Amino acid sequence: MRLYQLMARLDWKQLEQSLVRLYPDSARHLPDFAVAYRQLQLIEPLSSDMILQVIPMPGSALHVYGCNGSRVDVAGADNSEEAPMARFNLSATDWAEWLGMRISPAFLAVCPADELVTHCLWEMTYYGFSPEAIRQRIRHSTSGATP
Repeated sequence: MRLYQLMARLDWKQLEQSLVRLYPDSARHLPDFAVAYRQLQLIEPLSSDMILQVIPMPGSALHVYGCNGSRVDVAGADNSEEAPMARFNLSATDWAEWLGMRISPAFLAVCPADELVTHCLWEMTYYGFSPEAIRQRIRHSTSGATP
């Protein structure tokens, strides 16, 4: 199953409740998360070799990484021959690629769908609530300027 397919099974109210429960400090940004969620529904997913996984790490909450993360991380694993199962931080990854990533069956077995999507949404919006905001923030951080 791919992330966009799992997202299609959930509505905003389910994710809103999960955000408040899993990331209480994010409650003040619920309108921003709602806009991001609506934007994601309009994006055409790109095919990706990355696989979203959960990697256990004692003493911490789920955190989304591009496979091979730490803690109990949602991580992206590169399943290509050049880098078999290398792990990557996904927070700056294009949203269309996120949507096209497969979800590890083991992850689906241990994490409810609403929580999985919530963790992914939180990580996807770590640098901004739109692809444009994320690109701008990354551009500023690599140039040494402040946004």
